[in-house]
Amino acid sequence: MAQSVIEALLKSKIGLDANSIGADAIASVIYQRMADCGITDIANYLGKLQASSQEWEALIDSVIVPETWFFREPESFAFLKHYVLSEWLPRNPQGILRVLSVPCATGEEPYSIAIALLEGEHPTFYLASKD
Repeated sequence: MAQSVIEALLKSKIGLDANSIGADAIASVIYQRMADCGITDIANYLGKLQASSQEWEALIDSVIVPETWFFREPESFAFLKHYVLSEWLPRNPQGILRVLSVPCATGEEPYSIAIALLEGEHPTFYLASKD
């Protein structure tokens, strides 16, 4: 029960869908954070999370993937390119596709997204950046 509450909080706070990395992976991170805090009961850990912004930051830092490189998980970029060309673009020929890349500390992921879409060789693709 407490794990599902924590998963829901992660979804609301950072948009993390537990299915994207798996409930077991999230449970592993939670139990590691519990051990780091000296807490053995998950309900008590949930209470700590609700009371401590520092613990939220520690949990978030533990659950996000701390690695970055160009075209990490190449099947994701292939899927994106295929989806945009075959489904999104036909329904939105004049639309603006906005893609959020989180996390992207050094920029490899958003650059990879842009490269993948530009390789789609559609004449209306262009890049815009909002600073």
